[in-house]
Amino acid sequence: MPAPAETLTLYYFGEFKGLVEQCRLVAELGGVKYDFRPVQDWAKEKYQTPFGQVPVLIVKDASGKETQIAQTTAINRFLAKRGGLYPPESDAVGQGLVDSVVEACTELRTRIGEYFRAPDDQKEAVKARLATELVPPFAASLARLLQQKGNTGYFWKEGTITPAEISVHMVVGFLKYLGIDGPASGVNAPALAKVSHNIENHPRTKAYYASDRSPKEWSPSPEWLAKFKTAIETANKAAAAAANTAA
Repeated sequence: MPAPAETLTLYYFGEFKGLVEQCRLVAELGGVKYDFRPVQDWAKEKYQTPFGQVPVLIVKDASGKETQIAQTTAINRFLAKRGGLYPPESDAVGQGLVDSVVEACTELRTRIGEYFRAPDDQKEAVKARLATELVPPFAASLARLLQQKGNTGYFWKEGTITPAEISVHMVVGFLKYLGIDGPASGVNAPALAKVSHNIENHPRTKAYYASDRSPKEWSPSPEWLAKFKTAIETANKAAAAAANTAA
């Protein structure tokens, strides 16, 4: 758990769940106290982050020094260690197993993101490819791993939630949001359903979903996306101008 003098702040867009939802769940399930800072003006704030992206976790130590940790997987691992949801250093195999599931989910989540970035006339084609080509082998692979663990719904140790289970829960949630949850997709496979069930029915998850800390929308609206595109263009132009001035 964090030292009392350490404060943690998640920085992301406040209008929808998005990528930071997994970070929130890791913190909530691990009992890690955190604050949330919504993006106010992305055109101005984009290049104040390590890689021009969010989410970012801002860690402030006892002296007031702030360190920004970027990239969702790195943030989740940090929060999981703080909350006791990550295998100990003495169990390198367990760490590797958890990380492998997280990375697999990250790869699929990237492909899911293609749906949200696609033009309207291409969205159905992207969704069809997800449902028929990408999701079934993903679901089958995870089901095999879970079978090796006795189909308890846990990848590392029975009854122990790690970022692996939370990652699967988030992917399943996004697929259900897109309507890719029929038998052909593999999302309804009992092994994966059990993983998501374990997360959804945890008391801390229920408390989080019932609170005002949890955004209700899974994805941004078309209007928000249009403003976001404009903000990125503005930020990129400002960065290019600053670079030219420095040269």
